[in-house]
Amino acid sequence: MAHGEWNRYWESPDFTAYYDNSSLEATRHGDIKVHVKKVYTEKGRESLRQQLGFGNITRLEEWYLLDCGQSRYNVEQSSGFDQAGGKLFSERGMEVGLQQVVAGSPEESLINVVCRR
Repeated sequence: MAHGEWNRYWESPDFTAYYDNSSLEATRHGDIKVHVKKVYTEKGRESLRQQLGFGNITRLEEWYLLDCGQSRYNVEQSSGFDQAGGKLFSERGMEVGLQQVVAGSPEESLINVVCRR
């Protein structure tokens, strides 16, 4: 994996997710920014192919903004990479405002780990 202090916070049949402990940054509003990496299994890559139309994504890297007090989040930036590390796409978050965390989701696990440090 790339430089950083990567810690696993989620594992599923589709992907394993890590956050970079060295990327944690508090905003002036008390939210936390964190760099996340999702490494996809073959099953997960097939789902991404159908969802995004890219045939060779092996990982996503995303920047999350976490509102720990309200259990809300936003993905501010997302980039997809192939097996060789080539960037396939990069986009800014499209959501307006913060989304509520869904119980049992990877985002809930991320908030539980990062916000309770």
